Amino acid sequence: MSVEENKAALVRWFSACNALDFKLLNKLIDELFTPDYVIHDPGFGTLRGREEYRHMFFKDMEDVAELHFKMEEMVGEGETIATRGTMSVTSKSTGKTVTHQQASLFSHFVDGKLSEEWQHVSPGV
Repeated sequence: MSVEENKAALVRWFSACNALDFKLLNKLIDELFTPDYVIHDPGFGTLRGREEYRHMFFKDMEDVAELHFKMEEMVGEGETIATRGTMSVTSKSTGKTVTHQQASLFSHFVDGKLSEEWQHVSPGV
């Protein structure tokens, strides 16, 4: 797949996240992620496998009333896309919104599917 096709896959994912379209997100995990997908994040460690990620993702989303990830920049080379942006999350239980001024994601694709990612989100304000 081309850099532009990989960027488009990430835009689809972020758009579905922002819309809180859980049915589509569940479908996209199967469509866009390899079965042995790995994500590294200093906040929750390393998750291995599409199903482990699916479980964590939907568990974390249970208290999310509103989510907005604004992509500031996407650059790619080869099979890797770097995304930088800001993220705001509103909690259902508290009604409070937390904004993360810096969210960075490096996404590595294999055969057009997300294979491994490295994520870092700044503390929220």
